[in-house]
Formats: sequence, structure tokens, C-alpha cells
Amino acid sequence: MTNPVFPNIVSAEPVSPQMSTGEDSKNFGIEYEDPSMQTKMDGGYVVSRAKFTRTPRRTWTSGYTSISNSDKQILSNFYQSVMGGSVIFDWTSPQDGQIYQVRFISGSLKFRYTGIGTSQLWDVTYQVQEA
Repeated sequence: MTNPVFPNIVSAEPVSPQMSTGEDSKNFGIEYEDPSMQTKMDGGYVVSRAKFTRTPRRTWTSGYTSISNSDKQILSNFYQSVMGGSVIFDWTSPQDGQIYQVRFISGSLKFRYTGIGTSQLWDVTYQVQEA
């Protein structure tokens, strides 16, 4: 069985020649999960150990700037098809181009309306975590 694939959204109608297409680097970030358990002792020192032997999972934050209503709907439909964070899917990192198996972090797909007049545009941010 193959995993669903995250849609490739590219801004169809650039607002200005300077506007980039695809995911916006200002939204991109990587965070590593801390696999340690720590206990503070009476003497002021800390005892720690790994909770598990798996390498720390990564969480990526990314997003789009000024996408159209139709691209917003594509992302919304994909989020619903994988039932939020329920289903693992293939996601291509905009930073290194590698494909990772990830799932959405619950409630992490966020849309913000940025349009004006007849220009109906959306800024989108989301978080995915390594499966």
C-alpha cells in the first residue's frame, strides 16, 4: 500500500514579479523531539536517561504565502482525506528535497485570509511530524 502524497501547491497568479512560488521559506523550520527523561534530585543534580532508543523525531513547520482559493481548497481536502493527523503520508521537504513519511500534528493546518478587493489570497502554515 502506498502512502498519500502531499499536494504540490504553486502560486498560479503571482501578485508581483518579486513573489516566489511554492512554499515560503519564512515559514520553514525544523525542531527535534527530546527523547530524554529527567528527574531533579534533592542535591540539585539531575538524573537523566533516554525514554526510548529511537532517534529523535523531527517536526517541520512550513507554509505558503498568497495562495488562491482553489489551492487552499486542495490543501483543505488533503487534510480531510488524511483525517488530520491520523494517516501517514509522503511529504517532500522544501529545504533538502527528500521525501519523508509524516503526519499532521493535530490542528496544525492554519489558513489566514490576506486578500483585498477581488484578490482572494490566503497565507497557510502547517506542521508535520516524522512518523
